Amino acid sequence: MSLVVNFSLFLILIFTLNFFRNHIAHFLQRISLLFFRTPVPGVIFYSIFFLIGVTIHELSHLLTAEILGVRTGRIRIFPEEIKSGNMRLGSVESVAADPFREALIGAAPFLLGLTLITLIVSTQFGYLSSLDFNLWFTSLTPVKVFLLYLLFSITNTMYVSKEDQRAWWILPIVFVLIGATIYVFNIAFTQIFPVIVSYLKIINFALFVCLLLDLIVICALWFGQRVGETFTGTRVVYKQNSQ
Repeated sequence: MSLVVNFSLFLILIFTLNFFRNHIAHFLQRISLLFFRTPVPGVIFYSIFFLIGVTIHELSHLLTAEILGVRTGRIRIFPEEIKSGNMRLGSVESVAADPFREALIGAAPFLLGLTLITLIVSTQFGYLSSLDFNLWFTSLTPVKVFLLYLLFSITNTMYVSKEDQRAWWILPIVFVLIGATIYVFNIAFTQIFPVIVSYLKIINFALFVCLLLDLIVICALWFGQRVGETFTGTRVVYKQNSQ
């Protein structure tokens, strides 16, 4: 039961962070519209602010492809197109490969990002699990502030695009094979589950810290939008095409 609960919490945190990530981009575009009458400055600021995360994202694609023997081409870490607020933050060119290698290459940014934020939080911000708020602020050194920015940047750029997911149809087959291997070799579940649960708890705590960071930024951006609407006397309305 503990495994089910922790894995469910993991999925909730992942989907919530993705939801927050999209809202951060929307808020920046709205604030840009209020002050500049175009979303382009907001797009440029977004791409610069998340440059470290984008670089890690694209390098993870590149290095995974090289390790797996897949030939790569040009890497881009700056926006390729800025048109009506739409952009592509970065990309890596690679030749077509078998589904297994393409699935690994596509998932590399998410797996590396998850590993990095878990390591940073578990080694540098373990004290956040306490309710000693005085300790929170007294421990906030310039290095810790930079690490918080790094967490924020990685968290909001580790998600993969639909193009990166094109070979993910093979993942259910891989999971079935793993399950079959465990069954055939009679590996004791009682030995595996406690280890998995232990790691899931560490990962979930790291994701929760990142979620709090996103929430703080979203609240700040929401306030900035309200100030901008008051200052300019205009209001930004989000309209969705109904087709």
